[in-house]
Amino acid sequence: MVGSRTALRTVLGGFVLAVMALLLGPAGPAAAQSGYPPAPSADRGGIVVDGDTITACGPAGATDPGAPYTVDVDGAVVASGSTLGDGSHCVTAKVPSGLAAGTHRATFTSTKNGTSLTLSTSFLRAGGAELPRTGADTAGTVRLAIVLASAGALLLAMLTVRRRSQNKA
Repeated sequence: MVGSRTALRTVLGGFVLAVMALLLGPAGPAAAQSGYPPAPSADRGGIVVDGDTITACGPAGATDPGAPYTVDVDGAVVASGSTLGDGSHCVTAKVPSGLAAGTHRATFTSTKNGTSLTLSTSFLRAGGAELPRTGADTAGTVRLAIVLASAGALLLAMLTVRRRSQNKA
C-alpha cells in the first residue's frame, strides 16, 4: 500500500512539475514574438493613419518612358518625378498629416502613348492618430489558473490516497 501511494505521488508530482515547467518555463522564440499590444499593421485594408504611406507601381510599358508623373491626395500633390526608361514606376508617398477622418482619393497621373493616364483609388483616414487597441493580455492569468488547478488536482489525489489507506486500516 505504501509503495502505491509513493508511486502515485511521484507520478502526480512529476505531472504537476511538467505542467508548471511548460507554463512558466523560459520563453522561447514564439513567445518573444507574440507581445502585446500587437505591432500596428502596415496594411489595414485601405485604412490609413498619419505617417502611413501610399504606393503606386506599374510594370514596364505602363507609361511612356521617362514621362513625368504626379501623385496627389484630394488634389494636393504629395509626390512627383519621372517614370523609368522602360515606362515602369513605383512611387511611395506619405499620407499628408492633418487629413480629416473619412474617405479620400489618391491619384497617379502620367502619360501613355502620348495621352493622359490617370489611375486612382480611395482610402479611409482613421479618426485618431492611431487605431484603438482592444482586448487584454490574459496569458499570465490563464497560466496561473492552470498551475493552480494542477496543484489542486495533485492535492485532491494525495488526500484520496490517504483517506483510502486510513479506511482500509
